[in-house]
Amino acid sequence: MYVIDTGKADCYRTTNQNEGPKFIRTYNPGEAFGELALLYNAPRAATCKAKTDCVLFTLDRETFNSIVKTSVEKKRERYAQFLKSIYLLSDMEQGEIDQICDSLQTMSFKKNDVIIVQVSYFVYWNYIFSN
Repeated sequence: MYVIDTGKADCYRTTNQNEGPKFIRTYNPGEAFGELALLYNAPRAATCKAKTDCVLFTLDRETFNSIVKTSVEKKRERYAQFLKSIYLLSDMEQGEIDQICDSLQTMSFKKNDVIIVQVSYFVYWNYIFSN
C-alpha cells in the first residue's frame, strides 16, 4: 500500500484488452492506494504513475498483517477481561469467551437515544404463535 506524502499520482485501469488503460483518478497528498493487494493478497487491479515528483510511504503485506494480528489480539484480551468481570459470564470457558469477543460489535448512542424498547411478554407470546 502506498500513502502519498507530497505530489500527485494518476491511476489507470485496463478493463478491456482491446483498449488502452483508462484514467480512473488522481491521488493527492494524504490519499492511499494499493490497499486491496494488502487485504486480499491479490495482484494490483490498476497502475499508478507519478503525475508530479512524489514522496510516498509504503506498507508491505507482512507488516500490515502483523499490525492487524496484534490489534485483534489486544482487542480480544481487552474484551475477554471485561466479559469475565460480568457475573453472568464469569463461569464461561476461555473458548466461549473468545467466541463472544470475536462477535462483539461496538455501537454508539447519543444522549436520550433509545437503545432497546420494552415489549410486553403477552405481545411477544402472541407474535410467536400467530406466525
